[in-house]
Amino acid sequence: MTKKNIFTRAIGFFNRMFLYLVHRAYAIIPLDEHLVVFESSLDFSDNSRVMFDYLKKNKPEYKLVWMLHGEKLPDNAPNIEVIHQFRTWHDVHVLSRAKYIFSTHVLGDLFHPRKDQMVVNLWHGIPFKGIKGHTPKKRTQFNLMMCLGEMNIDTTAKFVGCDRSLMRPWGYPRIDLLYSCRDVGRNNPFAPNDFTGRLIIWMPTFRKSVASHLSEDSCDSETGLPLLVHNKNLEEFNGFLQSINVVFIVKIHHLQSSKDAFKHNYSNIIFVQDPDISNRNLQLYEIIAKSDALLTDYSSVFADYMHMDRPIGFILDDLENYEKSRGEFLFNPITDVLCGFHIYNYEQLKEFCIEIAENKDTTKPLRDALINAMISYKDGNNCERIISNILM
Repeated sequence: MTKKNIFTRAIGFFNRMFLYLVHRAYAIIPLDEHLVVFESSLDFSDNSRVMFDYLKKNKPEYKLVWMLHGEKLPDNAPNIEVIHQFRTWHDVHVLSRAKYIFSTHVLGDLFHPRKDQMVVNLWHGIPFKGIKGHTPKKRTQFNLMMCLGEMNIDTTAKFVGCDRSLMRPWGYPRIDLLYSCRDVGRNNPFAPNDFTGRLIIWMPTFRKSVASHLSEDSCDSETGLPLLVHNKNLEEFNGFLQSINVVFIVKIHHLQSSKDAFKHNYSNIIFVQDPDISNRNLQLYEIIAKSDALLTDYSSVFADYMHMDRPIGFILDDLENYEKSRGEFLFNPITDVLCGFHIYNYEQLKEFCIEIAENKDTTKPLRDALINAMISYKDGNNCERIISNILM
């Protein structure tokens, strides 16, 4: 490391420490009862975005500020004040005086909530798989944390590292979109023109990640997808989908490393990434809401999709390798929680697709047996419920 780099790092460290001390000193300054700060890992998205929109529409007396990870909000975001966490004095001023803070992740260790601040962790999906070697810290950066239902309280608290007394099964704000935007798959904005068949949204979790410490490298493939691991498999599968009039929307996880397969144009397999959605001024759950079935593997999206009461398929061909790479699942056996059509080979994948094409839902009893334990509130009122419980 050069002397210049050492000097730059030292300056950055002392700047953060100074801002941290300023942050703690704000304890003597009154909070702004109408100031609300939002954060999400992908700026202006997910649960915090839905809560932002709700407050903007229903509580105009509140001032809304977004805390960025990047340098600016997406082009389609409204003209609002933005800050970063502990970069400038103004950042500290806003973050330390806000009465309410909504986040989808754990805020940095430098942040310590003031006595009367209400910091709500909206999170981003039920934790049900571990991270190998991950030992959660004891978290004190929030007052409340959202989950879906009683079944998720202990697993979420364990994964995040907080006391179960902070958990509230009031639901995730983004689920409200599954109710307000609910429609059949042929009306999905990414469906082909004049499409009249059935649409399945496929949401695989990432294998080889852009974040190296999260990669499941033992599960990587030419396509970055499970089961259909070679480009020739995708070509064959596309022909099959054509024959039964089914379209797949493959939503690529934002942590998945890029693959050439994602750039290929198929007639019945459409790859969609986050910029494709944001460029249309849409949110992910507006896309998910317009589908006839979900296909996933080890993604927590299945629990949210249970609100749709539509078929769910799980590709589990690499279950053993995935668990070895990722770490133990928080539910054991994990297959008891995956309430849908279990797929271990290509023929079973085709069987699932044929069921959807024929409007069958043979695994509905599995969802019905689990949903009351998994989800406390089966409605589209999560934002309203959260706000009515916390706003003074």
